[in-house]
Amino acid sequence: MYVVFFDGEEAVGDWSDVDKLYGSRHLALTWRDSGMLRKLKGVINVDMIGDRDLNLKREDNSTRSLVDLVWKTAADLGYSANFMQQDINIDDDHMPFLLAGVRALDLIDFESQNSFWHTPQDTIDKLSAKSFDILGAVLLRSLDLLEQ
Repeated sequence: MYVVFFDGEEAVGDWSDVDKLYGSRHLALTWRDSGMLRKLKGVINVDMIGDRDLNLKREDNSTRSLVDLVWKTAADLGYSANFMQQDINIDDDHMPFLLAGVRALDLIDFESQNSFWHTPQDTIDKLSAKSFDILGAVLLRSLDLLEQ
């Protein structure tokens, strides 16, 4: 299992196929060239999940089997209210892996884009330990199930 922190997601100019997702595109290419991608059981990208009102929607581009696994796990653990049955379509750091043939899931609370997002007021006091606890419990159990 690997934990990777991506940087360079944002576009330098306008979001386009060549101006976005710098870190994840680089890693997907590097791991493709080294043969590592063939060894992966899946990629779970976690983005913007720390706000006080955790509401994750099912991301349309994500591999359905991973979405179903995580949503069922959340339900089994009693967190269905945080893992909604609505869909969203996001171009995020999971996409380079999907395009390279790896199962991938994007967990993003895009509704957390509030008036603080990308401003000097986007500070740690806006985060919720409860949201991190919920996602941590669901991910740890999901990863155990994925390994089986």
